[in-house]
Formats: sequence, structure tokens, C-alpha cells
Amino acid sequence: MNPLKDNAMNRLHRTGTFGPVDTHNIPLFTITPGFNPEDALAHVTVLLKGAEACAYELTESPSDTAHGLALALLHQLEMARGVINALLHGRVSPVAPCSLAPA
Repeated sequence: MNPLKDNAMNRLHRTGTFGPVDTHNIPLFTITPGFNPEDALAHVTVLLKGAEACAYELTESPSDTAHGLALALLHQLEMARGVINALLHGRVSPVAPCSLAPA
């Protein structure tokens, strides 16, 4: 477990903030309450495309470990994009809170 990452994820779920914080513990990024979920999902799709481009570059690595990690990352990105596209196109309706989110 990575305590720094765990704290960041807990902060995101608790306050909607993420990213680095300054010397006063003020976060750089905040998810604005009341945003349009469809617009947010469309933006996340763009972010995923950028992450996929980076992962494709990593697949060219001569290192077997880096190549394997890049392929795993591409698979995870593809799954995430599939879920987002299903939500955007009305093929999935969230009916219950996510059981994976921290309490």
C-alpha cells in the first residue's frame, strides 16, 4: 500500500479535490459540485485517449517488464473507456453506490 496515494484517494472521495497541495495544504485541482456528468464523462474520455497514447509509446520499450506493464495499462484504459462510453450512450444506468469506494 502507498500511504501517499491512499491519502490522495481519500481526499478525492471526501472533498472532490486531487493533485498536489501547496504549503497551506490547498489542492491544485477541485471537481466542481453540480457539474454536468455527461460533460465530465466526455472529458474523461479525452484524458483516457492521452493515457492510451502514452501507453502505446511504452509498448515499444525494449524492456519486457515495461512492455508487459504497458499492455496491462492499455487493457485497463480500454475497460475504463468502455464503461464511460456505455454511460454516455445510455447503455448503463447507475443504480447503487460503488462498493469499491472508501467509506
